[in-house]
Amino acid sequence: MHKITVRPANSQDIATFAGELKAPTLRGWVGEIDGKAVALGGLAQRQGRWIAFLDVTAEGRQLLHESMQVKKALIRTARMVMDEARKQGVRFVYAGAEMQYPLADKMLERIGFNEDPRAEHFYVWKP
Repeated sequence: MHKITVRPANSQDIATFAGELKAPTLRGWVGEIDGKAVALGGLAQRQGRWIAFLDVTAEGRQLLHESMQVKKALIRTARMVMDEARKQGVRFVYAGAEMQYPLADKMLERIGFNEDPRAEHFYVWKP
């Protein structure tokens, strides 16, 4: 059984996963498994729009395939992020499903996103 923790991301976490970002506003959370950071996810504001993002390491993806506990923790954390957005008055959040990852679209739907008819594999969340 893996020990899963989630904590707010700091600038070092963001640099490790994404390098230098030009996003003016970013709220992120790090997923750690057994003390090792394996995911960074959250919300970034770009040109006045909130964009949901998730970056998972190869090790993290392997654990997502192997462990229902890890999958549940990912969904639970994503829902927590969306609850935070709701509390802060965010009206829309956009996300794209990268179809190179099986079930990316289904995960977005499980956390409350709906397919946006304007573009294929593009999703929108409304509180």
